[in-house]
Amino acid sequence: MKFIRNKSIYSKKIEDKWYILESNKKVMRELNAVASLLWEMLEKPSTIEDLVKRICKEFAVDKVQAEQDTRVFIKQYLKEQLIQQL
Repeated sequence: MKFIRNKSIYSKKIEDKWYILESNKKVMRELNAVASLLWEMLEKPSTIEDLVKRICKEFAVDKVQAEQDTRVFIKQYLKEQLIQQL
């Protein structure tokens, strides 16, 4: 199963952080380092496994924790329609 950003959501990278403009809430969301990496990767279709491998490579975190965090991110961002399942 692959996931990708919702193309109708405006986001911008400033330095090393991503910001998402949630126009329906009139809010700008600042992503932390891990969420920024996930958001960047989701520009192209990605599996949870792809995302987890990259998190483990970039950050000092074990695979179990990386997978838990990634699944929480995916679930939340799907619910908020910031990303889509392909």
